[in-house]
Amino acid sequence: MEHQSKAIDPQEFFKVAILFEGGLAVVALVLAWFVGIDIQSNLKIEFSTLFWAVAGTIPLFLLLILFDRYPLGSLYPIKRVLIDVLGPCLNICSARQLLILAMTAGVSEELLFRGVLQPWFENLWGITIALLLSNVLFGLAHAVTLTYAVIAGLIGLYLSMFLDIDEQRNLLIPILIHGIYDFLAFLVVAQAFRKEQTIEPI
Repeated sequence: MEHQSKAIDPQEFFKVAILFEGGLAVVALVLAWFVGIDIQSNLKIEFSTLFWAVAGTIPLFLLLILFDRYPLGSLYPIKRVLIDVLGPCLNICSARQLLILAMTAGVSEELLFRGVLQPWFENLWGITIALLLSNVLFGLAHAVTLTYAVIAGLIGLYLSMFLDIDEQRNLLIPILIHGIYDFLAFLVVAQAFRKEQTIEPI
């Protein structure tokens, strides 16, 4: 079928994606060292960390399900891009690979945008500009379409809220929310792709 002809080797997709996301983590660590941001001090493993991670993921997942079932207006092109481009790759990856990829993305992107850029911008211009600028950049980094970039920026603001939701700043909370959500999103996209393959073309 047409979608299958677009599929690439799963190991190649997995390796390239891991290398890219891993590269972001390296950039984040180098930038943190350069601007004097102590990332490690904001990584706290506590019981509340897991609680907030689960609580923060649930609303995002519910919105994802609504988007998957009712892709209205400018949301539909986003769904098509995800299914047509990512669907074949995600479908032929194992659940373990998807989990590794999702958590790698969660770690690397949160290290960069909320672990380094947000506190760096806070030191330079204050919290309001830091929130706006870091998440505009986060949205632009996910600019599959203009609508997708706006949605990603809003999700970035949501993740920034969880960065400071506990008594002390804890980067591990948005890392876990991001990683868990990405894993669930990968599964949804792969399932949507498989569902379309069961429908024979006319």
